[in-house]
Amino acid sequence: MREPAEGRPGRFEQRREDGDYVVAIWNGEHGAAYFHSAQPLTPQHFAAIDRVLLFNEGETPEGCDLRTVFSWE
Repeated sequence: MREPAEGRPGRFEQRREDGDYVVAIWNGEHGAAYFHSAQPLTPQHFAAIDRVLLFNEGETPEGCDLRTVFSWE
């Protein structure tokens, strides 16, 4: 795993899960995201994943034009 650092989430190693390849990222607190693919992820996929930033609920990061918010109740 690559440890989370200022402005960059940690990234877990690629693994197999239910026939898919999965990579997870984590902001070191409450934010996490999972990326699934039927084929092994390529260096280009990892480059795209490395551009993803994760924030905690209620944070309003500067320069962030695109956001996805999930809520489970």
